[in-house]
Amino acid sequence: MLRQLNKIDRISDPATKIDALLVYAQVLIYTDKATAFQLAHQALDLATALADSADTKIRLARANAVCGYSQYLRYQLEPALRFSAQSLLLYQQLKLESTTVDAMLTIAWVNIHAGDLAMASSYASDALNIARILADENRQARALDAQGVIQWLLGNETQCHAAYAQAFNHARAQDNPQVWMVLKNNYAHALIGLGDHTQAAQLAQQSLDIAQQYHLVDESLIFACTLANAHASNGQHQLAGQILSDAQQSPEAELTNIPRAYLLLERASLLLANGEPKAAIQVSQTGMALAKENHDHQLVVDFLQNQSDAYAALQDHQSAFETQKLLNLAQDNLNQTNLDLKMALLAVEKQIQLYSQKEELSLLGSASPSSHPSNPLIPASRGSQTPRWDCSFASLLIMDPDEVTLEGLKSLFAHSNAKVLATTASAREAAILTASLEPALLLCEWSEGDDDTVSMLQKVRARFPELPVVIYTHQLHPEITASAEANRVSGFYLKGGNFKHLLSYLNKVYNHEVSLDTLSVRRLMRKNEPSTDLLSSSIRLTYRQQAIADLLSKGYLYRNIAQMLHLSERTIKREAKIMMQELGQKNRNSLEHFFRAEKITTAG
Repeated sequence: MLRQLNKIDRISDPATKIDALLVYAQVLIYTDKATAFQLAHQALDLATALADSADTKIRLARANAVCGYSQYLRYQLEPALRFSAQSLLLYQQLKLESTTVDAMLTIAWVNIHAGDLAMASSYASDALNIARILADENRQARALDAQGVIQWLLGNETQCHAAYAQAFNHARAQDNPQVWMVLKNNYAHALIGLGDHTQAAQLAQQSLDIAQQYHLVDESLIFACTLANAHASNGQHQLAGQILSDAQQSPEAELTNIPRAYLLLERASLLLANGEPKAAIQVSQTGMALAKENHDHQLVVDFLQNQSDAYAALQDHQSAFETQKLLNLAQDNLNQTNLDLKMALLAVEKQIQLYSQKEELSLLGSASPSSHPSNPLIPASRGSQTPRWDCSFASLLIMDPDEVTLEGLKSLFAHSNAKVLATTASAREAAILTASLEPALLLCEWSEGDDDTVSMLQKVRARFPELPVVIYTHQLHPEITASAEANRVSGFYLKGGNFKHLLSYLNKVYNHEVSLDTLSVRRLMRKNEPSTDLLSSSIRLTYRQQAIADLLSKGYLYRNIAQMLHLSERTIKREAKIMMQELGQKNRNSLEHFFRAEKITTAG
């Protein structure tokens, strides 16, 4: 290795040296990720100093891509996102489709780790569409792998199996060992979650065999954890323990940190399950030191949770209490890290959207639309659409602790000309996101005794005294109304009205057509339902049901609706059945005709 690096150092031509560094970095990206990143970053520094040209942009894009992927493999998500986003923008400008897929998939996986499955699905779908145009089997398999994991995390079992069935078909056509091992390990994870432990163990063993065959140390440790988890979930604790012991005794395992920490976490969990809490604490503390060294806040939280459970099993209440305090602090650090990552993801999305808009304007300005085929590099799922709902405000931020409500509102606002800048279940996050993103309107849920929302409103009002803030809640209580008036809330909306009415009320608030005076608040509290200003509807559907009703009225099938709303077909059928019972409809067809007749959608 040193001999090769010395040869590269002696290269005088910068362009040739950059190419050599990147080739060597790509060779090392699985076996020595740290060195691969250093070489790629050196190439990036050299390319930045070169004169601007198409060749320079290609080298910059490649260097950013290798830096991003190597950082992702090292579990450094924020820098992985930063480098990958830059490579994606450069690849888009250069119209290099295949490498665009790679950058999109890295960003998709970062979104998966950040918990934004809707955005992850968007990037994975765009990557799959481009890979299909290129007839690239490996990249199609990798995109379907990401989609399979997303569907598993969303609880859509059928779609998860279907995605991996397609992924295996594409991987089989190329027979790339590295693609195979990652596919099988990720599917094994999904199968463990879905309860198929036997098949999960088979796939994890196959992944481990491939990693060991190619001497991939980090991957071997990770796959050993997956295999042990599959056996432990199937009640085979002794076998799981032996697998972890064998992996831990590997002399090469001393070279790794995060994968070894994952192995120690799995071992600590197994010891606790086997009734050995003292041993679990010792292993957990060793692993937590590695996690802290690498600033992996999620692992720190996992280790502390393991220790807290172990102390509870020992009935050591004092140690359990102290560990719980540390766990709370670690959870705060994790929340801040996830928030920082979420902000970085929003910034990346804004950059990509700005480029896409410039590209579309360029195409429209240079020739007639018919003379230019659609550019596959512009993400279609995030492209411009004709809005069905007209909003007076350009953007908004939504805060609600109910994830189902958030997803329903996001899917409905997607058909309007107002952009949902972000959604969050945390009042603390809402305050930070509002300060960073500066939405035109803030919509937030509020329940009795919710001190976090009071604190959030105080911070928002201190910085944005004129920002329209609308509270939507199930019931109004004196405590809520008093705090709302003190923080100059712009309006109230009681949950239960349909989306069109909510939108009408938000427009009125934004345009200062309604005011929140004491009399109107008292009227709302007395009636405990929306006033005439709120345009209350006799048809009471949840936001998720309204989104389903909208699509049903347009003739979409259950499976199509499930795909569009990122829900399982079983969930769609269950919601439809509930609506049939509430509205007195006998079957799907009568429900569809009812929604058309009642104009529950926004077509008007």
